[in-house]
Amino acid sequence: MKKITTLVALLMATAMTFGLMATTNGAGRVIYLNAGGSGLWDQAGAKFAIWFFNPGPGTFTDFMTPVEGETGIYKATIDFNDTQVLFVRFNSATAAPTWDNPAFNVWNQTGDLTFGSNNLYTITGWGGLDGTWSTYSPTPVGVSQTELMELYANNGTIYASGNLEIFTLTGLNVTSGNGNLKGAYIVKVDGKVSKIMVK
Repeated sequence: MKKITTLVALLMATAMTFGLMATTNGAGRVIYLNAGGSGLWDQAGAKFAIWFFNPGPGTFTDFMTPVEGETGIYKATIDFNDTQVLFVRFNSATAAPTWDNPAFNVWNQTGDLTFGSNNLYTITGWGGLDGTWSTYSPTPVGVSQTELMELYANNGTIYASGNLEIFTLTGLNVTSGNGNLKGAYIVKVDGKVSKIMVK
């Protein structure tokens, strides 16, 4: 009985946390940039960020971070509701993404881009619209390489670092079924709880 009560309390805390996260600007969709290699944007220590807008008024992400296990692919999260982006290549000395002092800070930028169902933009030249959209699915890294509570789901399998337990939303432990999962689950890793959708 104590386990069920604890699990219900954890589920309620998770639901409240996810409700708060859904209203946070920047929560939503991961967008990727292939910087075109060392012959294009990915040279001279450049930093990258996304200006995202429509219907939002426009704001920068933090600097994009490299995708683990990939070379020259970067990621950042934009607001789920916005439909247009600009990728911006910044001077390596720029402290934070900004339009201030563009002659110094901004080395290059794309034109206004609409991504639709795509999530990876590949730079193919130096012009503002020299690039192509495609769909990218990051390869999940091994459990020993993930950060604490960073979760991945791919092909019915949930990946996480630490001691992993998987529960249905009704509290049934389905850890032994990992690899054949589909739907929403509660994941407990080393005493911390998160919710994940598996397709």
